[in-house]
Amino acid sequence: MKDVVPTDHDFREAFKTATVSKEYLARYYLRVLENQYKGILEPELLPNANEEVVNLEHILPENPDYGEDGWEYIEPEIVKAYYKRIGNMALLRNKINSKIGNKGIKIKAPYYQDSSFELTKALGKEQTWDIGKIEERQKMLAELAVKAWPNKA
Repeated sequence: MKDVVPTDHDFREAFKTATVSKEYLARYYLRVLENQYKGILEPELLPNANEEVVNLEHILPENPDYGEDGWEYIEPEIVKAYYKRIGNMALLRNKINSKIGNKGIKIKAPYYQDSSFELTKALGKEQTWDIGKIEERQKMLAELAVKAWPNKA
């Protein structure tokens, strides 16, 4: 299996640029990372978060609102390249996600701050959101990922 399973270093580096196209997988990854962040090392096995209750929030949305206090500073090509990055995703209650829609980070941040998900709550401090912020968050998530899924070889 040594030839198949990546080292922690290789896994961390790959995770730093990972994108996720399947929402159910992104919710699973974020749930595991949330548990790792909270120090819940052996969580009770639960089915994947019900999307009717917990939704996958794209901080920088696929179809951003380019109005005032929106995403006017982000080029459409950047949106297309980065909106599926795991560092751009968060868990959020469905009701709240519907309310904030494709608004800018200044409007979304207070809602994030009230989240019961610690990784989402941390986003409540953000006043800007761009490539650098996505990459920074993704590096932090990569560190959690190596702890959550260590190479035990």
